[in-house]
Amino acid sequence: GQSLMAKAAYNARTEYRDERTGTATKDYAYKGGLLESFVAFDPKTDAPEWVKTDPQRLLTAAVAAEKNKNAREAQEIVLGLIDELSPQKNRWMLNDFIREQFTRGTGRVVIGNIHAPSEHGDQRNTHAHILLLLREIGPEGFGERLPALEPEDYQHIRQKWAEKGAKELRKAGFEIEADRYAEGYRELEQQRQAARERGDLAW
Repeated sequence: GQSLMAKAAYNARTEYRDERTGTATKDYAYKGGLLESFVAFDPKTDAPEWVKTDPQRLLTAAVAAEKNKNAREAQEIVLGLIDELSPQKNRWMLNDFIREQFTRGTGRVVIGNIHAPSEHGDQRNTHAHILLLLREIGPEGFGERLPALEPEDYQHIRQKWAEKGAKELRKAGFEIEADRYAEGYRELEQQRQAARERGDLAW
């Protein structure tokens, strides 16, 4: 129910101007915790330079491409990064995942923001907010509508992220953590049963 402008400002811990209303979004800089912001898309789309360098213009163009007042402007997923891996390895893994699942050959633009754990929360909870724009990008800007994610797509994404995280943990020598992470997308009782079967009673 939130506008793309408002959600993007919150995720980026900043303020954007909504050209439709002539007003600025709430300034979220006070919240802090932003580690990195980025935009991802397939370079084969030959997208304009502003897609990568000017987030205000990118968001304004994405909003303007929607003619219906109640049109969905974007969808969001939140991915937990892995505490046992370095920030660099987490970033490489996130890059690969976004390319494999969302941008390669699709024309989709992804806006990402990585947040540090909240001051009073679990200090392992570094995470990425991923906004998926819903129109394909090309040399002239935004064009045709892209398919929206359905509920079953989110489950598929969760599974693929768990598989990728487990693979990276195993490569880094974290075997037990990899086994646990591989099951992390399942319901809690399924995770418990998998832990029993592998003799991981601590988990």
